[in-house]
Amino acid sequence: MSLAGIWDLTIEQGATFTRYFLVEDNTGAAKDLSSYSLRVEIRTARKPGTMLATSVGGSATMDIEFVVDGSNGRFYITMTPANTAALSFVKGAYDIEAYTAADADVLRLFQGGVTLNKECVY
Repeated sequence: MSLAGIWDLTIEQGATFTRYFLVEDNTGAAKDLSSYSLRVEIRTARKPGTMLATSVGGSATMDIEFVVDGSNGRFYITMTPANTAALSFVKGAYDIEAYTAADADVLRLFQGGVTLNKECVY
């Protein structure tokens, strides 16, 4: 895989957020991610922007959880309604990386902008 895929995301505040991803190699075959852990960061801007949400190693450290089907190159990220309701930014940027122990091998998989679609307050 040569370049991170660019996909912009919209998160609806107060609703469940789920986004599915498929990672393919240069031949179009599913990339086996079973020997990798995944991490995502959402920041106010490209690094070194302020951290808004993160997940490392497949378990949510702030707001985002990964569910991985590594051998088939598929995974998704999800946030609960309570976690999306707690977000307060308007726009940000994210990236998703796959990595091995001690960052011996790091693959930047996806990146893009993030927009928070704010809910109405009644």
